[in-house]
Amino acid sequence: MNRSIYLIAIAQLCFMSVNMMFLLTASLVGAALDQTGLLSTAPLAIMLFTILIFTPIANKLMQRFGKIYIFRMVSILLGVCVFIGYLSIINHSFYLYLFASSLLGISASAANFFRFAAMESAQPNKMAKALSLIMLMGVASSIIAPNLSKSIDSLLGVQFSAVYLAMIPFAVVMFIVFSMTPNIKPQQTAKTNKKIALPPKLYLPSIHATIANAVMVFVMGVTPAAMYHMNFNFSDSAFVIQWHMLGMFAPSLFSAWIIKKIGVYQFQFTGAWILLSALIINLITTNHLSLTISLFLLGVGWNFVYIGASTQLVQWNKKEHLGQAQTRNEMMIFAFSGCAMLFSGAILNLLGWELLNTFAIIPVLFLLGLLFYKPNHINPYHINPNQLKTNEPT
Repeated sequence: MNRSIYLIAIAQLCFMSVNMMFLLTASLVGAALDQTGLLSTAPLAIMLFTILIFTPIANKLMQRFGKIYIFRMVSILLGVCVFIGYLSIINHSFYLYLFASSLLGISASAANFFRFAAMESAQPNKMAKALSLIMLMGVASSIIAPNLSKSIDSLLGVQFSAVYLAMIPFAVVMFIVFSMTPNIKPQQTAKTNKKIALPPKLYLPSIHATIANAVMVFVMGVTPAAMYHMNFNFSDSAFVIQWHMLGMFAPSLFSAWIIKKIGVYQFQFTGAWILLSALIINLITTNHLSLTISLFLLGVGWNFVYIGASTQLVQWNKKEHLGQAQTRNEMMIFAFSGCAMLFSGAILNLLGWELLNTFAIIPVLFLLGLLFYKPNHINPYHINPNQLKTNEPT
């Protein structure tokens, strides 16, 4: 793999560390600033909806100026974002914190293309390895973010203010790394006044990834709040989320090898079963060990489905249509994930942890059905890209 992939991986490590520190603290900061606690998940929901809104904008900018150039600008925005988050905490301003969350969403709308930039920089037979390396950076960040957050959360007197100041160096490193990375030449895409008619099967990777991500954020996003109601402390919830993050990214060590051995469909099918097992554990018991195991499995299941779907997305689309396919993929994921995050807090407060997990089982069963019913003529490695047609809008 070339040098650019490793530089993008370093940037992914920095962004994921910031993102995880935000995820660890957002619902708790939101509850403290809102005081009522009813809008504790609003910062997370706003971040996801902002990603949804700005993903097509980010993609158009990357098509015009190149991905790396936009990534450099996003690094600056990320630094501004976390500093505003710090100001909102010390000034006890809930609305300023929501503004910081929206800026993080804008940054994430571009950062979510890191994995695609790495895959586009790789040779075709190295794409899975490049993606695995990018995802692997989550392993390191899942160790760095929770431990750093726990060690400095009250360092400056106001809880979590030091955590947001500690995010700034990560943004600086991101900017330096992307300044050293050659820009990726913008792809020639179909004209914006035309629509691409896609065979229905080409939407399957996005559907798979959307279901997995929505279920994951639906459960994970409220886990710290649920554990608070179960009388666990911040250290306990941080430990559980740390293992969840390890589950999300540690399988990247061997995911490319597994895909090569069993195929991308079977890889996702296994992930869906792991997701289901995690939710069933949450229905059986709620002690600290069981929560740690279930959230870890939730991360592993997400990883299998998400990496498999991302690999399919790149392999199944023509190169000149890839930017539009990636945008469509990200918009689907964050539209449903934002809704899942928005309603998860209310469901937890009104119906409880057990019913929340019961509702999460329904889309997982649907995902299993999609992966189980795979007609023989759908072969992910033998879809002819020339079947794609560009038609004038009616």
